[in-house]
Amino acid sequence: MIENDNCSGCPQHHDCKSMYKALGKAEGSFVAIRSIAAFLVPILIFALGLAVFDKLFQTRITSSNPRTLISAVLSLFVCLIYVTAFRLISSRGSDKCIIKHEGDEKSK
Repeated sequence: MIENDNCSGCPQHHDCKSMYKALGKAEGSFVAIRSIAAFLVPILIFALGLAVFDKLFQTRITSSNPRTLISAVLSLFVCLIYVTAFRLISSRGSDKCIIKHEGDEKSK
């Protein structure tokens, strides 16, 4: 691997290499699936909930403004339940250190 000119004069360039090497060996879960579950799924749940609740209240509430407001509030409630459940489930394994340093294996 060719060193960058910016790193050649730096007194800490060896430390950077070891840190990037440790980060390269990090073992962890696939981040894309968790990102989709954290950001995209709540938006989809809100949109689907809005459509479903609007359809359910279409015969009971004839005016569209209160029906839309009630549907939005209920959809937001369902979305918050999902986000809370996702945070509880995903926080179970978050206390694990995923970066293994070179000295850790020798000490065991």
